[in-house]
Amino acid sequence: VVDHEQRLVGVVTVDDAIDIIEEEATEDIHRLAAIQTTEDEYLHNSLMQKVRNRLFWLIALLLGGMATSFVIQYQSALIQTVVSLSFFIPALIDTGGNVGSQSTAIMVRGIALKEVDSRNIFKIIIVESLIGSLLGGMLGLVGFLRVFLLREPVLIGIIVGLAIWVVVFVSNLLGMVLPLLLKKLKFDPALSATPVITTIVDVIGVFLYFQIARIFLKF
Repeated sequence: VVDHEQRLVGVVTVDDAIDIIEEEATEDIHRLAAIQTTEDEYLHNSLMQKVRNRLFWLIALLLGGMATSFVIQYQSALIQTVVSLSFFIPALIDTGGNVGSQSTAIMVRGIALKEVDSRNIFKIIIVESLIGSLLGGMLGLVGFLRVFLLREPVLIGIIVGLAIWVVVFVSNLLGMVLPLLLKKLKFDPALSATPVITTIVDVIGVFLYFQIARIFLKF
């Protein structure tokens, strides 16, 4: 280590460097899993400390997840009329959550490696929009075929397939934008953790699904 005049003022050993790398990696992993970080080793934490490290984010995510229930409850009349719509909600939100998580992980990594910055953000948006559109189309086709094989009406298959396409497209963009927004606001992009993006996508995905269903069913 040298000062501003290039004079030797200290030494960073390999062991110190490895310790710092391990601490940073552990912190990133915890944040991606929505866990509060701690400097103590796992077995050195008390039971209640382990609980506290997880509880805050779990409560926040639970409250966020309840928003999905409110959306479904609000659409109860539509569900009672076309019960089969409810069969495909889990697959829809799981797919959206998975896509959003992938996009978030790629973006957080890109930011950490300084591959993503304000100079190439518009190019990244275009690329991710194309990726989301292609993935949505392919997964939507799979969803349509699945509904068809279950001998549901073709209209239900179209609704499910189109909803998957839209949700995948939106989820991919959200997974990209959220880390960038956090970075812009001077927060750690890793806070856009998998549970966080999944919870957000669940709410948006269910809402979009029922809006598409209402349009096609003229409900």
